[in-house]
Amino acid sequence: MKPEVTETSVPGVDRIAEGASERIEGATSSVGTMLRRAARRLREPSRSESRLLSPRKSVADGLDRAGSYLEREGAGQLRSDVEGLVRSRPLQAMFLSLSVGYLLARSLRR
Repeated sequence: MKPEVTETSVPGVDRIAEGASERIEGATSSVGTMLRRAARRLREPSRSESRLLSPRKSVADGLDRAGSYLEREGAGQLRSDVEGLVRSRPLQAMFLSLSVGYLLARSLRR
């Protein structure tokens, strides 16, 4: 017979989980800040790249939106949003995950 696992059976589990949650939230906010900083750099004018200004602006806007979202919402909301997206579009999510896995495998092989 297995002993029943409860919260009190392992001392400090709540403290460890809370610390991990705080670190994840902090990392999520840091990633958001870095994305917004990258967006600002892309928006800086460059003399030699005047014809690339429109695509750079689009990428910068996307990075800025993603950074703002991560700073504002955090990891918990991100997880909920991803779950909702996967549930509403399972085939597209599966195709995307297979594609990303394939590209990662190819890049790690080299």
